Amino acid sequence: MGGGAPTSFTSPDGRIIITTPAGWEKGTFKSELGKIRISNPAKHGYGIVIIENKADLKDGLTLSGYAQIILKLADKKTAATGTTEDRTVSEPSTLTINGYPAMRYEIRATVQNTKFVYSRTFVQTPDLFVQVLLWTVPSHFAEDQPDFDSIAGSLKQVK
Repeated sequence: MGGGAPTSFTSPDGRIIITTPAGWEKGTFKSELGKIRISNPAKHGYGIVIIENKADLKDGLTLSGYAQIILKLADKKTAATGTTEDRTVSEPSTLTINGYPAMRYEIRATVQNTKFVYSRTFVQTPDLFVQVLLWTVPSHFAEDQPDFDSIAGSLKQVK
């Protein structure tokens, strides 16, 4: 275990906060969707937090329905661009994160000849659907998984 204190990251609109274990920093990679970008280069760990207002989506959309829509869109996008091979998606794990219903999927895929493991957690707050998408390479997954669980589990809506 490395030293250092956990770090909190807040979305630009101030609505969502996540807290990471020591070693994580603001991510510098490009992401049009990610409202929060984080990375831990020493552990080959990366992540984004995507926030969508429920008011902008179909009335009555459930967490499960939202997750299925996003997973299908991701599958179509990667199939259309040909950037992802052998993509597999696990059955969801049902969670509660700070009182909010949540679902987590593990996704494995090869992107441009490199294998990745993604932990994609969908969280439903009263006002938002939030995705915490974290990823690494398979050789670092066992090392990164506790951080991934901690980061996703730290999510809070603050306003």
